[in-house]
Amino acid sequence: MSSSGASAVAGTTDLDRGLFEFMYAIPREQLVRPGQRRSLMRRALVGIVPDELLTRKRKAYAVRAPMVAIATEWASLANMTKEMVSGSLGIVEPERFSAALQKAQEGKEVAMVILTRTLGIEVWLREVRSYKVYGANTTIGVQGASSRGSGKVLMEPLS
Repeated sequence: MSSSGASAVAGTTDLDRGLFEFMYAIPREQLVRPGQRRSLMRRALVGIVPDELLTRKRKAYAVRAPMVAIATEWASLANMTKEMVSGSLGIVEPERFSAALQKAQEGKEVAMVILTRTLGIEVWLREVRSYKVYGANTTIGVQGASSRGSGKVLMEPLS
């Protein structure tokens, strides 16, 4: 039972009127500051929690799992970057993607969300390439592709 007389359901705070009254009494400019997430919490914990934890951008486990997966599957991923379907379509620059993958494998900071999404697209494109389109096996290629990826996408029967 809270001081306001309302009881909180086990494990929830959404029914505790006292908590809501306290939260709504905090001025908005104390809670929301441009470019600062959890500003009030971070300022309140200065001197209690180490600065490197208060100033970090994201939690380590959000990036660690994909990095472990990249390290585990390194041989197949490195081989995959040699002939990328997304590269042949001008969607991805294979050399840059390979360099980013190498950095991730070494534990360096990379745009992990973009890297994993690109891997997902590449796997999907490889799967699409293996399907029969219009009743015939097809291969996906680019005619007249430049280094910037412009060109006409072709679908031709496999020999």
